[in-house]
Amino acid sequence: MSMLELHEDMLQEAEMDKEAAAEQEELIELFSKYASYAENMLSEDFEEYTEEDVVKLASYLIDQSIDENEKVAEVVEYDEAGRVMARGFIAEINQANQEY
Repeated sequence: MSMLELHEDMLQEAEMDKEAAAEQEELIELFSKYASYAENMLSEDFEEYTEEDVVKLASYLIDQSIDENEKVAEVVEYDEAGRVMARGFIAEINQANQEY
């Protein structure tokens, strides 16, 4: 391996490390927001709660958001499939009308 290839590989690895660090930072920020929201919810309803309670509620909220996002994605897929089928039906009807 030449020095140029080694340098290019090192640059590629550094870029991948930067991207991974940025993704990790985004995840930490997101988890922090969920934890903060969970803590606010618990503080409104309970005088005493533990860090474990906050973590459990935050985990539940994250799972709930994931489920909601999956359902929305499924609805979007069904909507798109329905539109494709509708366009096909309309094209067939238009073609049948032109033949008559």
